Amino acid sequence: MFAFQGCSSHLDESPGNFQTRASRTCPPHSVALLPFENLTECPEIAQLVRESLYSHLSPKHYEDVELGEVDARLESIGLSSFEDVQSVEVRKLGELLHADAVVYGSVTKCSRVYIGVFSSVCVATSLEVYDTRTGEKVWTDFEEACFHDGGVPLDVLSIPLTAMRSGMNMREVVRVRVVDDLCRTLVARVPAAQETEFHVEESAGSDSFELQVGAFHEEDGAVETAASMHKKGFAAFVRKDEEQGSVWYRVLVGPFNDRNEAESTLAKVRESGTQDAFIRRFHIPE
Repeated sequence: MFAFQGCSSHLDESPGNFQTRASRTCPPHSVALLPFENLTECPEIAQLVRESLYSHLSPKHYEDVELGEVDARLESIGLSSFEDVQSVEVRKLGELLHADAVVYGSVTKCSRVYIGVFSSVCVATSLEVYDTRTGEKVWTDFEEACFHDGGVPLDVLSIPLTAMRSGMNMREVVRVRVVDDLCRTLVARVPAAQETEFHVEESAGSDSFELQVGAFHEEDGAVETAASMHKKGFAAFVRKDEEQGSVWYRVLVGPFNDRNEAESTLAKVRESGTQDAFIRRFHIPE
């Protein structure tokens, strides 16, 4: 049995646009994800959600400030945690990070329930987006994703099988899958840059890069590979693509605005044992 739950509470009354008049007239182009708050007892979950959210933002055509750069700039003035960042005025954060908008995130739930023949893994996250040019909150959202397995055995002989399936649901790979689904759903509701109500001069845009470390027709294989990459220290995520009638689940690392950085990370990925990884280029219109 599979079940996914979700709810949202947008400030914006018209989907596809940010809330305030100033943001609709001149929407943000560059976005920085601040360190996330962890309100759970899962020590690594906040960073896992933050990395996954950053990866899924790339199709929205924003200029994302890379997480490493965000953390380095914050640490340069003594800010290293969610609590530290909250003490700084939004406009100052925008100046420091060179971002039109900043995203505050809180992981509010990370639960694992295992009762013999039934198990459940749930993760919940809330987001707030502020326009750093005005200091106004322009977007808020909440999502909870759950993955359930097991059930009531139909007979005595099926009890061991049901318990085994329930136990398999507690693996780390399942939590990675839940986080991936959570962030994919959240990002799908974020207004894309090209959907906002403003006009800019046509431009050639820019190229960004990502590393492909695997591609599968079945989602399970992709999720397991992404979980393996996370254990090696790489912020991998899964993206579903459809090409000529075929569905592919690609395991990707990135994105990178600079090819040299992509090549440097590629070398590390290959050193970790993934020899067939390669660089993919994609175009981001301005």
